Amino acid sequence: MCRVLFWDPIFENIVPNAYLYWNSRLYEELDRPSQEIRTLEILPGNSSDAMRVKISIIDLSVELDNPSFDALSYSWGGHYMLRRVIRANEQVFFVSATVFNALKALRHPQEICRIWIDFMCIDQSNELELRAQLNLMGNIYGKADTVFVWLGDSSIHTEQAFNFIRQVAEIAEEHVHGLRVETDGQLKAIQKLLLHRWWSRVWVVPEVTRGNQVIVKSGQFQLSWEVFSEFLLRCHRTPNYQVPSRLIDFVDAVSQMKRPDYTDPPRGLLDLALRFRQRVASQPRDKVFALLGLLKSPEQQTPQLSYSEPVWKMFAAFAKPYIVKSVNLSLMTLAENREVLDCSWAVDWHKMTSAGWRDRDPWFSDEVSPEYENMFWGEQVIVSPLLQGHDFKADGNRLAVCRAVEKEWNALVVKGWKVDTIADVGEVYDVEKISTAMDSASDRGIRSGWIKLAGGPWADSHHHDSVRFHRAIIAQPQDTDQLDQLEANPAHVVRDELQGPLPQGEVHGTRSLRLYQLKRLWANHRFFVTSRGHFGLGPAQAKSGDRVCVLFGCRVPVILHEWPKLSFKVPNQVDYYTFVGQAYVEHLMHYEGDVELDIESKKIEVEEFLLH
Repeated sequence: MCRVLFWDPIFENIVPNAYLYWNSRLYEELDRPSQEIRTLEILPGNSSDAMRVKISIIDLSVELDNPSFDALSYSWGGHYMLRRVIRANEQVFFVSATVFNALKALRHPQEICRIWIDFMCIDQSNELELRAQLNLMGNIYGKADTVFVWLGDSSIHTEQAFNFIRQVAEIAEEHVHGLRVETDGQLKAIQKLLLHRWWSRVWVVPEVTRGNQVIVKSGQFQLSWEVFSEFLLRCHRTPNYQVPSRLIDFVDAVSQMKRPDYTDPPRGLLDLALRFRQRVASQPRDKVFALLGLLKSPEQQTPQLSYSEPVWKMFAAFAKPYIVKSVNLSLMTLAENREVLDCSWAVDWHKMTSAGWRDRDPWFSDEVSPEYENMFWGEQVIVSPLLQGHDFKADGNRLAVCRAVEKEWNALVVKGWKVDTIADVGEVYDVEKISTAMDSASDRGIRSGWIKLAGGPWADSHHHDSVRFHRAIIAQPQDTDQLDQLEANPAHVVRDELQGPLPQGEVHGTRSLRLYQLKRLWANHRFFVTSRGHFGLGPAQAKSGDRVCVLFGCRVPVILHEWPKLSFKVPNQVDYYTFVGQAYVEHLMHYEGDVELDIESKKIEVEEFLLH
């Protein structure tokens, strides 16, 4: 019964909003054109005393008269049920268990602690104030004396865990390999710290990066950020321990961006969004807005974005200028399976989040779920691990020709030419339904269906169609030198990887990696045959009748869905398309000939495609 009530929309939306409106009665209005913020004074008390705070206003633009303050970096989990009561300005104020426990840990027995906590210092029921305060977040954390990273309440083993972390960070590094976790309780306490959802949030990137002094805190125990990050780096360099590479990447990124000589990345906000794309945010638009505070010159490198716009329009407004100015369509290719509502060419950054942040062993696995980044090409934004070194040039290595359409937020015009039409498609290789074991019954069933669609099965693996089919499903280049790197017959590649004996001297781990890469390649893709008899591998949404096209600025063929013209007459009616995704299509991965000459001779007919 409790579970049903918790997920009921009344308890998930209406009740929390009612609490927020109740809290809002305490707030004095902030002067929005200025840099006014609220801070909390946590009044002294012991653990048994009621929690009491005062809320006051300071102006960040006034350097001399402002009292010093700290800031809290924490995870927003648990805010659906604001079930803890404190006294703010001597009136009832509702907070979550997360905020309540942090306040208790920060309270001093004799002294007032002044701190900024977004949930309490921003009127969460006031949209205008939320947007205005969002622009000040980088400044707030930059001016705070100390940024406290809250990793939750402590357990009976937390002190042991912190002592071990300090020991690993401070001992001579050549002796680290000899250190061992003493008890299961200590190990679980360390795992709890590294599994905390704080590590997955996108907001923590600017919060820690802009902080002058950062303290990692769990209950009453704390360590400096320098000690905690050194512990992670040393464990990463020591064979005895395995730390997720995502934590190491985060520590490295923070260290890099804290350096005085750090400069904004070349493409500004886009590069930051790509770098931290797998982090999570409770509000989808925060996948972009949270990173604004990291830019030193945001006005020079950031599209005009509005926090009040619908999130799908905001993502389109973010993508459009980058696509038009970059003269390549690699950013558009990321929208495959991640498109925003009513706009097939713009990435929904919320869908770029890595799955299973908390479902993985923090001492072992750091892989990304296979449904992400399984593209054929996209080196201008993300290097695909599937096809590194395969220099496809379906467009003859031409620059993109594209333009925006005024007054149509979801319209983009690109140039290219139609090559073929999909005649038939096979079943989707759905990773959610297929057994995790390669060469399982479900896996074989899908590949058998693909083989039948291609005209198989073939008694001879050297049959021309067998070679064509297996080359298509492993996206193997038809360049002779690159073919020799794998095997003369791509059918043998699939067969040997799935069920053949291990080559002499090869360990199982190497094969597991190659099998994993094959499965990533097939994940949420389907085999298809075109009207001209070509074999290909394309996105799950591809269907019969879709167009196979080559677009300038995209090194691989793409699948476009052509929408029929309206049955009634509309002035200036034009055909429009939706971007379905990238594809591997035999004989199209490298343009044979001279594109310029073929355009002049009308061998290829270039046209504009209006994408929605």
